[in-house]
Amino acid sequence: MSLINGVGSILHVGSHFEWEIKNFSVDCKQVGDFLESPIFVTTCLNTYILWRLTLYPKGGNIESKDYLSLYIECLARGHVISDVIFSVLNDENCKRWGWRMKEKTFDNQKFISWGNSKFVQRHLILDQNNRVLVNDTLKILCEVILNPRHNQLNGNHLEGNSFDYRLEQFNDFEKLLETGNGSDVTFRVDGIEIKAHKAFIISRSPVFQAMFEHQMKEKEENVVDVLDVKYHIMKELLRFMYASKVNNVQANASELLAAADKYSVKGLKVLCEYELSRTITFKSVFELLELAKMHNANFLKAQTIVFIVTNKHSIVEQPEFNKFADLHTDTICEVFRAIVKSS
Repeated sequence: MSLINGVGSILHVGSHFEWEIKNFSVDCKQVGDFLESPIFVTTCLNTYILWRLTLYPKGGNIESKDYLSLYIECLARGHVISDVIFSVLNDENCKRWGWRMKEKTFDNQKFISWGNSKFVQRHLILDQNNRVLVNDTLKILCEVILNPRHNQLNGNHLEGNSFDYRLEQFNDFEKLLETGNGSDVTFRVDGIEIKAHKAFIISRSPVFQAMFEHQMKEKEENVVDVLDVKYHIMKELLRFMYASKVNNVQANASELLAAADKYSVKGLKVLCEYELSRTITFKSVFELLELAKMHNANFLKAQTIVFIVTNKHSIVEQPEFNKFADLHTDTICEVFRAIVKSS
């Protein structure tokens, strides 16, 4: 299921992440061309860790031109130690070929990614007898196995085995938000003022960047009146911009998602979608599907559709099924299309 950007979709099943790539034979024409997956999320000690896969369908270099090259990158700050298993799935979702990495250290400060330049021979993928490329769609399974003893986590940050000075920086940035020292802009929300700093806001939100860079009232007066976001939600949105952390995300996920979408704070939007996807039930599924549609939350939308498809025989008996008719026509069509494909 798609989270943000990326090619294809990521389906999250337990600790497994299935990357489905359509039009596999079309997208990459030569050696070195690559596809990036949508970002997906794992958790460890209640901390969110973001990951991304990179696939070179015709190899990453001349030496691997007859192979698929596959790599994984951790997008968390600090470093993470993890086992990773890659597998190619056939048309019955069974593992066909696999490869495992043990206790690899990911460090985004050093831009380290791990993988295999010769993951699987290309001719095996293209051989129809192997049934792994059906309708030109390839499915790759990624299993991320984190050991909490190897990853000391704090909030939404990763310290690793040695303390990362950047964690201290983020704590200092959060203090700036709390004290308002040196602020150059004021947010007025629910009659309460929040002192902030344009440099942080502009760096994390293209919406605010445009607001402060163009000749708008907010630029001239250095005051932003926020009318459709509650004070505690705005405070957490700003906290994420400053310190890449957020408090009480579980309780406020829907409102935080709306605010993150409005101001284009992508990282927070990802976390909210993931958190909401964990709350899908018969009672909430259609409301969450509508919420996902409203805020272009592709990962959450995909997870709700998977839930509907998986439980299609039971869900029609639920009183909440009446809400299905209230969905937008294109969303209804998308759900029916998914049910037909699963049959």
